[in-house]
Formats: sequence, structure tokens, C-alpha cells
Amino acid sequence: MKTVAKMDVRESNLEKEYSDFLLKLDEAINANQKVIYLEELSYKLHLRLIDENYTIRKIIKTTSKFWFIKKRRKFYCVLL
Repeated sequence: MKTVAKMDVRESNLEKEYSDFLLKLDEAINANQKVIYLEELSYKLHLRLIDENYTIRKIIKTTSKFWFIKKRRKFYCVLL
């Protein structure tokens, strides 16, 4: 006897990431923001957001705790 799953693990992970994005979207709309910053964005979620006509840009910011220690961080900017 086989156990049949309705969704693949990858699809369920994509749905979870998309639902997290929708929560961030609602928070941004309530705060009257026009941009959402994401530190991580999977390739499939990226494609899905493009299909839904969101504009996505990659931004690299340099942050530092001290003047001699600098770290580059990559953010994905989703325009609403």
C-alpha cells in the first residue's frame, strides 16, 4: 500500500514561502510602504512573483559595526 501525497515537498515549501510573502505584503500595505525587503528569495518564488507582475530588484548594502569591519548584504526589493 502506498501513501499518496497531494503536493510534492517542493510545492508545499513554495506555498509556505508564498504565504509568508503575502503576510509581509499585508503588513507593508497596512504600514503604507511601497517596498518589501527580503533577505532570501528562492528561484521558484522569484518566478511566481514575476508571473504575478511584481517588480523585483537586487540590492547590495554595505553594513558595518565598526569602521574597519564591513559586510556586504544582499537584499531583494519587491516593489508594490
